[in-house]
Amino acid sequence: PPLEVLIVLRVWQFGSPMIIFLAAIKQVPQEMLEAAAIDGASKFQRTIRIMLPMISPIILFNLIMQIIDGIDKLD
Repeated sequence: PPLEVLIVLRVWQFGSPMIIFLAAIKQVPQEMLEAAAIDGASKFQRTIRIMLPMISPIILFNLIMQIIDGIDKLD
């Protein structure tokens, strides 16, 4: 198959976890991020201490789905 088709298929496959991550990030309350910024937290600290704990269930879900997909491709 042409190279363009392979690229589109690979991007399409990677797209669903990214959409799930973006939806999770959108669900993080902006008030928490604003409060941390007012308290003096840097962008890195807000990411590590607020965003990651809030989206950790989604990270686990995507990890499990990718493991299942990887095992499925072994066959």
